[in-house]
Amino acid sequence: MTETPRPDSSARVLEATAVLLTDDSWRRRVIEQMRPISVDHYELRRSFQFEIPESLLDESLEGDDRGTVEVLLPVCWLPKESLLDFDLRDQIGEAAPILERRSIGGALTTVLDAWQRQIPEMDGIRLSESTIESICSASLSPWHQAHQRRQRLRRVAPGTDLSRYLEESTGFSITVNASAALLEEGRQLTFRAFEALEKRLNHEDLDNTAFSGAVLAPYSTQTYLSAEELVDWIESHHQALEQIITKAKESDAITAWLELLVESGRRWPALVPTRVPIGRPFLYKTREIRSSGSRRPRIFRHRADLTSAQSYHIAASAPDSSMRIRRPPEALTDDNEPIGAPSTFESFTWSDELFSAYSSLPSRPERATFTFAFGLYRDIWFPYMYALLLVAFALGAALTQSVDAAFAAVLTIPTAIVGGFVVSRDSVLVGRLLRWPRILLMTANLTLWVIVLWKLQSVID
Repeated sequence: MTETPRPDSSARVLEATAVLLTDDSWRRRVIEQMRPISVDHYELRRSFQFEIPESLLDESLEGDDRGTVEVLLPVCWLPKESLLDFDLRDQIGEAAPILERRSIGGALTTVLDAWQRQIPEMDGIRLSESTIESICSASLSPWHQAHQRRQRLRRVAPGTDLSRYLEESTGFSITVNASAALLEEGRQLTFRAFEALEKRLNHEDLDNTAFSGAVLAPYSTQTYLSAEELVDWIESHHQALEQIITKAKESDAITAWLELLVESGRRWPALVPTRVPIGRPFLYKTREIRSSGSRRPRIFRHRADLTSAQSYHIAASAPDSSMRIRRPPEALTDDNEPIGAPSTFESFTWSDELFSAYSSLPSRPERATFTFAFGLYRDIWFPYMYALLLVAFALGAALTQSVDAAFAAVLTIPTAIVGGFVVSRDSVLVGRLLRWPRILLMTANLTLWVIVLWKLQSVID
């Protein structure tokens, strides 16, 4: 069982946190379980097994006489977006006291600033503590939401879109060309940083608060008196980062520091104030809702971090007995190269109801995108075919002149009962996937009732 640490040991806690943020050897195993819950969202449950080796912490960070240490445990890294539904629990199922994002940003700032002061090669190009805090605390959600909304409403040039966004965020009017140039500078620095770290740059990593945050998240920076002052600060920030990237190619210490800064610019660590054992395994579990990543209702894309622990296990299951996994999931690297067994996964199994893959190979890709195609069993269509044929027969009979209103009403009642039973028996997800057969069946039943009422009105007249 984990315990919340005492507030009188903050320096020691942050020192232990810094070790865990920069060394992944204590991350033993992660299990991801994916299950669709609607046509455009799926539930992701993750179980993390951790074990902090005694050799990882130095003498100043050794545990107490109970063999535990106080720490802000970085359970997992989360994208810098809005999380609508996220749950974190410890190994006995109790809710974990995760820090709110401002506090996470503050902890990261303290770690990065203290570490920066210990690197002699960074003398003269140090980023200020307020700048690092802006990087760690900023969210890209407002920018992404504003950008997507405007792109849906009208087709505008990126510079125009950004200029309006900056004016709304800061109240300053910055020209279209200047806005576009600042954004491009930040993205070029992001590209160079990933290149220096020998990491693959993906489209979703292009906007990083460490490099473009001053442009895309200006609400998190300090207050400026004019647009010119803000632009000058952004340009000086870019110049300092360029010097750091250049020196990172010659210094392992700066490379390690830059790697944590880049990670803090694209994701948040879920920091949990707790007391954890040393040399003994312990668990944490998360639950979250993610977008399907596809416009097609039966296709779900899951972005997986294969190197989030020493071993990685993923399992996907059909949401109910009416659905199945139509074919073996496709797994692609960031270079769109297919991966599978045995080159990446030691085990790779698939059936209609369950998919499972496992890997502990040291040479596996850093990340992969799994594409799952779900479908309905064929027998799900039989009740709809039967109900539609029944309604079609009833419609044909009701339209003949020899059938009066009373007999047409008799035909309508059983077809309505059958149609209502077929429609109501499906789960919400299956109902969404059978949207058009359901609409057709209900429309046919409604048409049949209209014919009955029309014939009844003719009799009354």
